[in-house]
Amino acid sequence: MLIAAGLVLVTAAICLGYGVVMLRLAERLRPGLSAGVTAGDVGILGYIAVSLLATLLNVAVPLSPVVAGTACVFGLILLAMGARRFFAQGAGFGWAALPTVATLGALCVLLGLLIPRSTAAHYDSGLYHVQAIRLAMEYPLILGSANIHMRFGYNSSLFQTAALLSGGGLFGMAGAITSNALLMAFVLLASLQRAIATPANWRRSAVFALAVCAVAVVTPILSFRGTVGTPNSDIPSGIMVFYAFALALHLSDLQRDAAATDRRGGTAVLLFCVVALAVTLKLSAAPAVLLAVLPLLAWRRAAIAGRDLVLGIGAAAAIGVPWLLRGVATSGCIAYPQPSSCLPVPWRIHASVAQSDLDWMRSWARRPEVPPEIVLADWSWFPDWVAALTREPGLPTIVALAAAAALLALARLLPPGIATASAGASRAPCADIWVLAGVAVAGMAFWFVSAPLVRYGQSWIALLPMLAIAQCWPVSFRGRALPWPDGRRAAAALAAVLALVAIVQTARQPRARLADTALPHYPATAVALRGEHAGIPITIPVQGNQCWDAPRLCTPHLKAGLVHEPFLWTWWVRDPS
Repeated sequence: MLIAAGLVLVTAAICLGYGVVMLRLAERLRPGLSAGVTAGDVGILGYIAVSLLATLLNVAVPLSPVVAGTACVFGLILLAMGARRFFAQGAGFGWAALPTVATLGALCVLLGLLIPRSTAAHYDSGLYHVQAIRLAMEYPLILGSANIHMRFGYNSSLFQTAALLSGGGLFGMAGAITSNALLMAFVLLASLQRAIATPANWRRSAVFALAVCAVAVVTPILSFRGTVGTPNSDIPSGIMVFYAFALALHLSDLQRDAAATDRRGGTAVLLFCVVALAVTLKLSAAPAVLLAVLPLLAWRRAAIAGRDLVLGIGAAAAIGVPWLLRGVATSGCIAYPQPSSCLPVPWRIHASVAQSDLDWMRSWARRPEVPPEIVLADWSWFPDWVAALTREPGLPTIVALAAAAALLALARLLPPGIATASAGASRAPCADIWVLAGVAVAGMAFWFVSAPLVRYGQSWIALLPMLAIAQCWPVSFRGRALPWPDGRRAAAALAAVLALVAIVQTARQPRARLADTALPHYPATAVALRGEHAGIPITIPVQGNQCWDAPRLCTPHLKAGLVHEPFLWTWWVRDPS
């Protein structure tokens, strides 16, 4: 357990180093932009930079120990050189250096302690996640790799980022097990720093951000506690969607202060970056792109400058375009497995394979293990789907959120003298909550039409009551402000509490478990060799269809049409045909 917590701390430091560089670059392009960026946001920007670096490097070379290890060491050096800038971002929100470091360190330890028990908890990790990370570690980008295993066509930036943060194997599979905890720690730190520095009349976004943190970590909505140690893209993408909504609401609240020009500009650019990261982590986060409406509205109201809007769009494009090109390279499709997105390139996956994959994805979410031609033919699956919804572990959380939202709305209407977080704002920023609610509804609709597996859509469903809670949260009663922690003392007290909790939680663990260094814990898999393609040995599991960390490249089974006259090319290996 201690090694897991230590790996989260190390990878956090690497991301912070690259984040400082990203922040300095943004400041050169638009001076004053850093006013809207917390210390936690520096880590998120650094994760984006690591993701971009991994994507670009892997085009030419495998992310081996030499390549990825050098990149990791360079990130640590960058942090040592830019530590003052990192601390300054916390100071801009009323946080001294020690509380910032103590809070981030405690969060990394607390979340890292959850990792060892869940490294093999997600079925798809054995199916293709681990193999996709190993593929980036051991080979350069292979054109048409989806022809070996169709799931290698699922385009998530998590896999190559995990390969780089693992030092190319130097730290084992550290990146595979730390990404979820890493991004959650950064979002928690950023949310806490904004919340404590938020005046009462801006508290709507602070309440929402803290609700997001509680829901994401404590409840089963994102399945965080049970699968934090797996390299699945559901958790980090869901975290980023939640945080994007928090930033959009914060941008709306900042429009109450005419002097917060730089902070609004920084928040707008950061919102574009977070949305782009969410989509590159998992394509199902695509409806979050609609959150760009909030910066556009802010620009129309003259709340942010045109250059802020252009910089945000440019940053999102810089993040998204390499990701799109990688998807075209692996499968020949812009949005695999959608067959209509496949381009006429020699290495594109067979159209029948893409269509079959899409059909199974849609049908499995509705009625598992029943052929698509039966499930998708009518709506007979719906009653069973509703029954499954009632058994979901996250349903009580959604019901509780809805009940809390209803009570707060009722309290707002009945007793006189209650002022809410949305009171006193001009009509335009108050209307933004309806825009956010519309984006949440669009996300729910996209989820339901595409692949309505309940655990995929719980985050979209939870957004609506959380927005209502933030809108109706009371801030004063009969002119007297309700208590809210703010200032440097509150930050120091929170850091001390978190540090104490981290120490207590660590001390409560059995010594043998704390000293365990065998991470991650993946089941041993016996495989059989099934020939070579373009010089790449292909193996399949002797039993079942999970490969885990078996010798590369392992595919669950060679379906008819899956390896169909494959076009595979890289300077490392070439198609013998």
